[in-house]
Amino acid sequence: MSREINLACRENAELPRVLSVRETSDILRCSEAKVWGMLKAGALRRIKIGASTRIAREDVLRVIAPAEGIFS
Repeated sequence: MSREINLACRENAELPRVLSVRETSDILRCSEAKVWGMLKAGALRRIKIGASTRIAREDVLRVIAPAEGIFS
């Protein structure tokens, strides 16, 4: 996925099943450090694949869902 992620794709289920920390920060529009903090706090679940950390698409969408009502 490119650095410029189209947020509309999340509604079309076009996001990969697992996302990198960078991809997650792009979607949430926050820093990678913030994503690492969310992983440490348990707001996002960490999936280890070898030495890499990935985050499930469902977890990212769960974090976004409460905020969607704010802007509608």
